[in-house]
Amino acid sequence: MDDVTQIRIGRHMAGIIGLKSALAVAAEQCKGMSDDSIGKILIS
Repeated sequence: MDDVTQIRIGRHMAGIIGLKSALAVAAEQCKGMSDDSIGKILIS
């Protein structure tokens, strides 16, 4: 089973499968980029 991260949205809990591994990949791909550039990538 994949890693599940729980987050709270308002009064409700939601589970996100694979969040930690996705963020690890994003961190590796974004090395050396500015915070603004990384933010744009994460929300697109």
